[in-house]
Amino acid sequence: MSRNRYREEHGKKILSYIRLARKSGSLIAGFDACVSESRKGNLKLIIACEDLSEGSKRNLENKCNELTKIIVFGQSSDLNKETGLSNKKILGIGNDNLADAIMKNHEMYMKS
Repeated sequence: MSRNRYREEHGKKILSYIRLARKSGSLIAGFDACVSESRKGNLKLIIACEDLSEGSKRNLENKCNELTKIIVFGQSSDLNKETGLSNKKILGIGNDNLADAIMKNHEMYMKS
């Protein structure tokens, strides 16, 4: 399988898990909501969009609980379309199993 196809496959899986998180009610959207839930220890993973500014990424890293992993994935327009949200560049996953699955696929996505 070509590298691009392999990367695309893992990208689709990540989007599928994000949609599942949305349907299950374990998706948190927006900077303030994600920071708040992270500080409470309710988030294992935060997904920051690629088009989020560097300043916002640094601010997010500084304000979140150190146990919350932050990954960068996708454009905000694509993620908003997949989740049905509007103008959100930061998503949090509250379900540990979904967060683990997304992180595993993101690791494979980045390797390919």
